[in-house]
Formats: sequence, structure tokens, C-alpha cells
Amino acid sequence: MAERLRQAVAAHPFPYRELMPQGKITVSIGIASLPAHGLTAAELIRQADEAMYAAKQQAKNRVEVASSLLREVEAEWPEEHPLLHNVVALLRTIHAKDRYTYTHSERVARYAAKLARAAGMRDGEVKKLKLAAFLHDVGKIDIPTKVLNKPEPLTREEWEVIRRHPVVGAEIVGQIKALEEIAPLVLHHHERYDGSGYPAGLAGEAIPLGARIIALADAYDAMTSNRPYRPAKTHETALHEVRQGAGRQFDPSLVKLFVRVCHAQGNAQGDAACRPQTEVSDTTLATTAPGEEVPAGTRQAGDTGVNPAP
Repeated sequence: MAERLRQAVAAHPFPYRELMPQGKITVSIGIASLPAHGLTAAELIRQADEAMYAAKQQAKNRVEVASSLLREVEAEWPEEHPLLHNVVALLRTIHAKDRYTYTHSERVARYAAKLARAAGMRDGEVKKLKLAAFLHDVGKIDIPTKVLNKPEPLTREEWEVIRRHPVVGAEIVGQIKALEEIAPLVLHHHERYDGSGYPAGLAGEAIPLGARIIALADAYDAMTSNRPYRPAKTHETALHEVRQGAGRQFDPSLVKLFVRVCHAQGNAQGDAACRPQTEVSDTTLATTAPGEEVPAGTRQAGDTGVNPAP
């Protein structure tokens, strides 16, 4: 139903549609279902609202199903529910500063888990990696809003603030005894394969495998998401840039595997996208917003691509 509504709006001859981007009015639609995404009206509305914003970030004019990654993580770490809720509360605080961060973290976790399975990692290791990817940006809690959302190029001092977030995130995660093992994955997710990353300047296989996987998933999602200062790249363009970064920013063997996984999924779905999938039940609630084009701009604090930081 939501997809039919989206198509109908795009095809309708609204007055002055020629003034809109691509000559048409578009909508982004978020869907949340009962009971998969919540048990109360307030929770369903919040989940549908977040899914709608995720749709707007992911190239707009699309339908997006709410993610239930937190529920998955809770099921995989039943003994850590109270502590996980504390850490997730930090993510939601960051989300209030920059709506992109929380949904971005969910998508990165799904991409990372998919790549890890394709790489042959065992279920227990995939579980740890998925949680590390979900929490990889929790260190942004320390970054001022004016820096996190700055559309102009960052100053050297502001980049120093940004470059601390993996260290802060690893310190937060490392305080939870059961999660100490994943703290290095959070710490090193901005290392580069050629050694020019941060915070430790590790290179090649000295970078933990999980951190190399998160780095690739993080960059791919950033490139394929709309940001206030630039529109999303197409999935094929992002994959091309990922290939260009092989051996410099990314582990070349993981790049080959990631591209193969994305193309395999795209062929199966008739779509070139390598996107995480979620299920929809019969009872749904949707929220929509007009799909406006985002002007191109400059890379800033919340963005991760194949270009090195200053």
C-alpha cells in the first residue's frame, strides 16, 4: 500500500510540478509494525518517524521499514539488557543532535554483519561485530552540536574533536565488562588500510578484522545517504568509490567480497542496491514527508567517505 501511494504521488500531475526537482513531487514513507517494532502507539509512531527519516537519508522518494536492530541485539545479549539500554540511551542522545547518527548506526551494523557472514566469520563473532558496529559512533556524545552539524569545512581544531570520537566510544563500551572484547573494534573503525587513519595509524592486518569490516560498511552507508550538505550517491557510484579505495582506505579482499555480496543481492531483488532487509507484518503504521532534493555541499563531521580527513 505504501509503495502504491508513493508511486501515485510521483505520477500525479500536481500544479507547478515542473518547479520541483525532477519535475515531480515525491514522498518518503516510514513503516512500523505491531508487534515487531513496538507495543504502544507512541513507540510505533517514533519507529515509523525514524524509518521515514531513514528513507529521506537514503536518496528519498522511497518506502523504508523501521529497523528492529535493538530488539535483535537485546535477544543476542540477554544478560546485558540494563547496560545496553544505557549505551543505547547515549546513541539516542546523539540522535537528538543529528538525526542521521542512530539510523546510520543501525544500517552499518546490518551491512557489517552481512559482510562478516560472507567472510566466513562464526555466529558468535558476527554477534559481537554487529553490536560493535551498532555502537561505533557512540563516542560522538562528546562532540558539540555546532561541530557535528557544521555544513562548512571543519577547522583543524574541530577535526581534532572529531578524531577523538573512536577513543571516547571505546572508553564507553569498554566500561561494560561483557563488551570489553568489542571495544578495539570501536576504537579502530577509522583506521585506513594504508596506515593513514586514526587514532593509532594502524595498517593492513594490524587493524582488527572487525574494525576493517565496520570501516567499509560505515563509508558505504555514508556515501549512499543524503546529508544536509550533499545528496546521496547512487549505490553503483558508491561501490565504484569503494573499489577505488581498495588497498588505501579499505582491505582489498573485503572490498571484492562486499561488491560481490551487493551485486548478488541486487540481482536477486532486481536492484543494484546492497541494502539491509527488514520484515513487514500485516499491521503497519506509516508516516510520510515531502521528498525534497538536498543541495550539494561539503563534507563535514558526520560524513565518512573514501577521501582522507584533513
